[in-house]
Order: sequence, then C-alpha cells, then structure tokens
Amino acid sequence: MNNRHREHEQINVHGTRNVLSCCIRTSADLVYTMSPSVVHDGRNLEWERSRPQRPPISDRLSSHQAAAETLVRAAAQQLPTMVLRPH
Repeated sequence: MNNRHREHEQINVHGTRNVLSCCIRTSADLVYTMSPSVVHDGRNLEWERSRPQRPPISDRLSSHQAAAETLVRAAAQQLPTMVLRPH
C-alpha cells in the first residue's frame, strides 16, 4: 500500500472512527456524507432509500469509503445517524 492509499485510509476509516467516538461521547447526532462510489456499479444511479453497498469494491479509495460508512451504520445502535450519498 503506497502513501496515498494509507492517507485515504487514515482520513476515511480512522477519521470516521474518531468522529464517531466524539459523537458518542457528547451525545451528538451524525449526518455523514459519503461518496456514491460505494454503491455505483457502472449503471445510472436511481434513488433508493437504502441501497446496499456494492460488492466487491475493487478500487482502494472506494473500499476505504465503504469501510467508513459501515462504521457509521454500525454506530447507529449507539447514536442517531444519517448517511447521505449525493449524486
């Protein structure tokens, strides 16, 4: 993994983990904006209330973004969260 990929992982995964920790500690709600690349499979994206992530995600940046979004969705048991994927 080169430095750029490590940086993306630091920002997307570890940064999200830090934000979640702060939200839980302070009882804050979280509105999380993520890239639609975690669901894009090459076709036109139609609006869906809960479109699952696309497996497998081949590029590293999208896989880091998907991992971060998964952390947010898992944290929904502990705090109010909303994930937005603007397109």
